[in-house]
Amino acid sequence: MSEYTEVERPFLQQLAAQGWTVIDQGPQLPQDAAPSLRPSFRPWWLPGVFRESLRALNTLPDGSPWLAERQLDELESQLFRQPQRTLLEANQAVHELL
Repeated sequence: MSEYTEVERPFLQQLAAQGWTVIDQGPQLPQDAAPSLRPSFRPWWLPGVFRESLRALNTLPDGSPWLAERQLDELESQLFRQPQRTLLEANQAVHELL
């Protein structure tokens, strides 16, 4: 019995059934971060998906995005870098930003 077969895979199957996009890298420890939509294993969020979503949510009436790369960098920094804060303080700060 393994955590992958008993917990992770059934959970991924449940998410897929609900319409989520699932990236199943199997039971072994992944060696390549690219399939997980991250440049490395360091970020716990999906930087590209985050930026794509912000662009899609913030559009002009003609549908074109209006956020500049600098603005996306700033938003990402404000949300995901909470130095010298406890977990509770960081969660509160992020929720206020959202």
